Amino acid sequence: MPHPVLALGLAAVTAAGGVWYVPALGDLRAGDDRPLSRRLRARACVTGWGTGAALAVVLLVVDTWPPPAATAGLGIAVTAVLGHEAAAQRTREEREDAAWRPPAPGPTGAPTPDARRTVAAWVLSGVAAATTAAVALTPVLGAARGSAVALATVAAVLLAAVLLAAAVRGQARRHHRKPR
Repeated sequence: MPHPVLALGLAAVTAAGGVWYVPALGDLRAGDDRPLSRRLRARACVTGWGTGAALAVVLLVVDTWPPPAATAGLGIAVTAVLGHEAAAQRTREEREDAAWRPPAPGPTGAPTPDARRTVAAWVLSGVAAATTAAVALTPVLGAARGSAVALATVAAVLLAAVLLAAAVRGQARRHHRKPR
């Protein structure tokens, strides 16, 4: 598919993503009125959607695949790091808040929705990174080897996601045990 067609599609999707990045810009503009975790999450959101916009521009400017792949990979990496920092900060904030509240009754033993979202975010980031790597390596390695690298990378990402989900579930079970 020609680069301008991909750029047009990506620009349309990025413009439609205003439902997410416009409120995030509002959170960033509010500054210290918002908790740090929320501002970090807003930065991750804006970075992710900004990556899409930057990728559309790069696709219009160059005719080869390595620059768009590098742009996408860098944007995904920065977004993932910011998202991870936001989740860690939120956990710290929740711990501080929990120190002031009595414990909630009734352990559930199931992973929390936040843990599920974290696993989903890591899986999607990994698959996106694997796809980016496959697109970048296919011209270098040839179609057959590039496809093999892509399949191996996706399999490794999915295996890591399964292990991460098991670890999150185990941590949730340890966290929600009843005291004896």
